Amino acid sequence: MTSTPLPDGGPAFPPDHQTVDYARDDPRLYQGMSLLDWFAGQALVGMASIPDKPYNMETTSHCAYRYADAMLAEKARRAMAKVRHEMALKEGGPFPNR
Repeated sequence: MTSTPLPDGGPAFPPDHQTVDYARDDPRLYQGMSLLDWFAGQALVGMASIPDKPYNMETTSHCAYRYADAMLAEKARRAMAKVRHEMALKEGGPFPNR
Protein backbone atom coordinates (compact mmCIF):
# COMPACT_ATOMS: atom_id res chain seq x y z
CA MET A 1 0.00 0.00 0.00
CA THR A 2 1.42 3.37 -1.01
CA SER A 3 0.89 6.11 1.50
CA THR A 4 0.31 9.71 0.50
CA PRO A 5 2.88 12.03 2.05
CA LEU A 6 1.54 14.72 4.33
CA PRO A 7 1.81 18.26 2.95
CA ASP A 8 4.90 19.92 4.34
CA GLY A 9 4.75 23.23 2.50
CA GLY A 10 7.81 22.52 0.39
CA PRO A 11 11.27 23.84 1.16
CA ALA A 12 11.50 26.72 3.63
CA PHE A 13 14.63 28.05 1.95
CA PRO A 14 14.67 26.88 -1.67
CA PRO A 15 18.10 26.78 -3.31
CA ASP A 16 19.34 29.36 -5.73
CA HIS A 17 19.00 27.27 -8.88
CA GLN A 18 21.79 29.19 -10.56
CA THR A 19 24.35 27.81 -8.12
CA VAL A 20 23.22 24.15 -8.19
CA ASP A 21 24.68 21.82 -10.79
CA TYR A 22 21.74 19.42 -11.21
CA ALA A 23 23.56 17.50 -13.93
CA ARG A 24 26.27 16.58 -11.42
CA ASP A 25 24.47 16.63 -8.07
CA ASP A 26 21.31 14.99 -6.79
CA PRO A 27 18.66 17.78 -6.53
CA ARG A 28 17.20 16.12 -3.41
CA LEU A 29 20.35 17.19 -1.56
CA TYR A 30 19.29 20.82 -1.92
CA GLN A 31 15.76 20.68 -0.54
CA GLY A 32 16.62 21.89 2.96
CA MET A 33 14.09 21.93 5.76
CA SER A 34 10.41 21.98 4.93
CA LEU A 35 8.16 24.92 5.63
CA LEU A 36 6.34 22.68 8.13
CA ASP A 37 9.61 22.17 10.05
CA TRP A 38 10.36 25.90 9.92
CA PHE A 39 6.94 26.81 11.30
CA ALA A 40 7.26 24.15 14.03
CA GLY A 41 10.67 25.50 15.01
CA GLN A 42 9.31 29.02 15.26
CA ALA A 43 6.39 27.84 17.39
CA LEU A 44 8.81 25.91 19.60
CA VAL A 45 10.90 29.02 20.19
CA GLY A 46 7.80 30.92 21.20
CA MET A 47 6.60 28.22 23.58
CA ALA A 48 10.04 27.79 25.13
CA SER A 49 10.29 31.52 25.78
CA ILE A 50 7.31 31.54 28.17
CA PRO A 51 8.72 31.59 31.69
CA ASP A 52 7.37 29.28 34.39
CA LYS A 53 5.66 26.90 31.96
CA PRO A 54 6.48 23.27 32.74
CA TYR A 55 6.59 21.78 29.23
CA ASN A 56 7.99 18.36 28.59
CA MET A 57 9.76 17.77 25.30
CA GLU A 58 7.23 15.33 23.87
CA THR A 59 4.23 17.55 24.56
CA THR A 60 6.01 20.70 23.43
CA SER A 61 7.22 19.25 20.12
CA HIS A 62 3.77 17.77 19.43
CA CYS A 63 2.15 21.17 20.05
CA ALA A 64 4.75 22.91 17.88
CA TYR A 65 3.85 20.70 14.92
CA ARG A 66 0.14 21.23 15.55
CA TYR A 67 0.77 24.98 15.30
CA ALA A 68 2.79 24.36 12.13
CA ASP A 69 0.00 22.27 10.61
CA ALA A 70 -2.46 25.07 11.40
CA MET A 71 -0.16 27.62 9.73
CA LEU A 72 0.04 25.52 6.55
CA ALA A 73 -3.74 25.03 6.53
CA GLU A 74 -4.29 28.78 6.87
CA LYS A 75 -1.71 29.46 4.17
CA ALA A 76 -3.57 27.10 1.81
CA ARG A 77 -6.92 28.65 2.71
CA ARG A 78 -5.62 32.14 1.93
CA ALA A 79 -4.10 30.99 -1.36
CA MET A 80 -7.45 29.54 -2.44
CA ALA A 81 -9.27 32.72 -1.37
CA LYS A 82 -6.84 34.75 -3.47
CA VAL A 83 -7.45 32.51 -6.50
CA ARG A 84 -11.23 32.81 -6.07
CA HIS A 85 -10.95 36.59 -5.74
CA GLU A 86 -8.79 36.87 -8.87
CA MET A 87 -11.23 34.67 -10.80
CA ALA A 88 -14.13 36.87 -9.66
CA LEU A 89 -12.24 39.98 -10.81
CA LYS A 90 -11.77 38.46 -14.26
CA GLU A 91 -15.45 37.54 -14.43
CA GLY A 92 -16.57 40.97 -13.22
CA GLY A 93 -17.75 40.06 -9.70
CA PRO A 94 -19.38 39.44 -7.30
CA PHE A 95 -16.41 39.20 -5.04
CA PRO A 96 -16.21 36.25 -2.64
CA ASN A 97 -15.27 36.86 0.98
CA ARG A 98 -11.73 36.13 2.04
